Amino acid sequence: MRVLVFGAGGMLGQAVLAEFEKAHDAFGFRWPAVDGIDICDPGAVGEVMLGFAPDLVVNCAAYTDVDGAESHREEAWRVNAWGPWNVGSQIVRNGLENRVAVLHVSTDFVFDGTKGEPYTEYDAPNPVNVYGASKWAGEQALARTGVRHWIVRTQWLYGPNGRHFPGTILRLADQNKPLRVVDDQFGCPTSSVDLAAAMRRIVEECPFGVYHVNNDGETNWHEVARAVLELTGRDPDLVTAIPTDEYPTPATRPARSTLDRMSLRIQGQDRARPWRDALEEYLNTLSTNN
Repeated sequence: MRVLVFGAGGMLGQAVLAEFEKAHDAFGFRWPAVDGIDICDPGAVGEVMLGFAPDLVVNCAAYTDVDGAESHREEAWRVNAWGPWNVGSQIVRNGLENRVAVLHVSTDFVFDGTKGEPYTEYDAPNPVNVYGASKWAGEQALARTGVRHWIVRTQWLYGPNGRHFPGTILRLADQNKPLRVVDDQFGCPTSSVDLAAAMRRIVEECPFGVYHVNNDGETNWHEVARAVLELTGRDPDLVTAIPTDEYPTPATRPARSTLDRMSLRIQGQDRARPWRDALEEYLNTLSTNN
């Protein structure tokens, strides 16, 4: 299978490209970059579709600055909503809909966090910030093109080659900065390596549809910060728990947006490992590399 990855220069995109290269003919475009491609450019996307002739397009390109999206609304919507629509539309316009399928990455932030328990793929989205609204719009826009597709929602992502919460905690700890972390926002950290492996498994084994992918379990940001310090030999008590209202941000966060992997369980493909095990493995690679 020929696989084309948009957003291959990002943290998830690099993991996805490496994962699909294990079994398929995969090629990636960075975005945004001088040697990349703008998924919002109809001509560029159409040319790539015809030139590379993929069987699968994986869209990892996204505007992911949750707080920045509040003041850069148009750019967030352009990339997160128009971008997926453009990818699907170019497949259809070039007569490739019977050959090319799309795997699109979305987020837990399509939910408002008020359900009181983890969200399944069958719960209705109701985003509470611009980023979440733009990602939900992108899911709907892709579906409206009529292209065959999978949508994978994930959350609290971390991994090699990217900026993320565990890395921030380690940096602040090494700088002896005070660590005040909210303890009333619940979800589950997700390894980009584990997510990429699940994405390939979904393409190879599962029917088209919406899938939730994260590591297993539920926690809060304060507990994740403590785990990062504990697993790297630091004192976890250096982290002070605070409520969300003591850490105001431009974008509202859902209080509990943990994802339930119901669709994967139905398909017999849920192999998620505990979030702490995945985090420990990642942190061990950092100590090994250093």
